[in-house]
Amino acid sequence: MIRGRKVFSKVIEPQKTDLKYTPAIVFSFFDPSAGQYKTITKNPMPIFVEAGQQEMPIQLTLPGDTAPSAKQHAQILTQDVLPIMTNLASLRNQNTSVCKSPLILACLSVPSVAVIASLLITRHKEKLQSDVGYARNRRAHTIAKKRLAIAQSALSQNTPAEFYSALSRALADYLADKCNISPTDASDEKIGYVLKQRGVEDELAGELSRCLTNFDYRRFSGDGGTKDEMDRSLKLAEQFITRLEKQLS
Repeated sequence: MIRGRKVFSKVIEPQKTDLKYTPAIVFSFFDPSAGQYKTITKNPMPIFVEAGQQEMPIQLTLPGDTAPSAKQHAQILTQDVLPIMTNLASLRNQNTSVCKSPLILACLSVPSVAVIASLLITRHKEKLQSDVGYARNRRAHTIAKKRLAIAQSALSQNTPAEFYSALSRALADYLADKCNISPTDASDEKIGYVLKQRGVEDELAGELSRCLTNFDYRRFSGDGGTKDEMDRSLKLAEQFITRLEKQLS
């Protein structure tokens, strides 16, 4: 026959000082020998309740823990069923769904965003390699800024020929890349027709053509003008590229 023993521990917290006995302890169990359930009762036990200075909630401690006062702590003797907590003030509302947290939602969306970004970058690189016109259009503004930087350097060194040559090339190469044409087709004689086909305003096309003519004159005539005039020419070229970027994009 298999025998065993089970010990139940229960914390009793007296609420009044006039208590003289503990409640009777009732336990029901199944008796295999009799083949039926039985109930046994432990008679009330006498106790003495000492009044405390102030009402304090019971705190649970593990065996071996040091407690400042035995009146305020109930020691857990086993790792079994704990006493029922009657102080609900320390409990938090568990009804909030973790999946609704903005931080969790943001973390869950990171893989999807990364996959989409990777696909877009891959398609962009493939198009740059396969579509020459698309590649030239995308890189036109970056290359033009580098050409203008060369012109800025020539301006600092006060070399008009190199300065106006860099400005002319910056504008001509920019137009050629944006329109996917040869740089020779972006000259001041043909630029009006090319820009009109791309839907650029006639006024802007006319101003740009006159600007390119002036740059070529300054470059080949040796009349580079003053440094202030060169500075204004550089700013004018930058403005043309900015305006064209809006209309040709």
